[in-house]
Amino acid sequence: GYPDYDYPDYGYPDYDYPDYGYPDYDYGNFSINCRISDRTVEEGDYVTVSVDIRGGDSPFDIEWDGDTNYFDDFDDNDRSQRVRVDRDRDIELEVTVEDDDGNTKRDTCPVIRVNGDDRDRDVDIVSTPRDGQLASLQSVFLNQVPYTGPIEDLWKVALFVTLVALWSIALGYVIYRKKQKKLFSESIQSFKEQNKQRKLTN
Repeated sequence: GYPDYDYPDYGYPDYDYPDYGYPDYDYGNFSINCRISDRTVEEGDYVTVSVDIRGGDSPFDIEWDGDTNYFDDFDDNDRSQRVRVDRDRDIELEVTVEDDDGNTKRDTCPVIRVNGDDRDRDVDIVSTPRDGQLASLQSVFLNQVPYTGPIEDLWKVALFVTLVALWSIALGYVIYRKKQKKLFSESIQSFKEQNKQRKLTN
């Protein structure tokens, strides 16, 4: 027979594998941001209106509110669309997004300025810091504040000043001529009276 060998029992190494589990995604906490491609346009221009969605559980229900009728063929439930401006008025929009879990977010879009005379000219105004507050920078439009910049058509101003000066000279000449005629008439009348007196004395 075979010799009876006694083999030692080494067993298996006892490895302790850590339990990493699964990442805990919270789909309920999500955010949205309304996007406008061009904030200053003219009637007839095209602008892209969209909403960025972060987080949440898809699918999403999207609803646009506000001046949606100021566009040509605007879809109230589209996430992103390029539409044509159909009115010569400023446009204000809001968007509401609801995810599959019923969580709702709402965002107000930047105002779309439909170009008037000076609406495409922005002016930055810095407010004066007070009571420890930081200065704030705001952008306004010249149709909201009076324009105090340099005069663009200087030749019109020069022409106006020249016309006023010529008119003043002409008016002064007319007045001078009237005074001269009056003095001349008075001197003739005085000469006639003197001649009359001489004849009477002779």
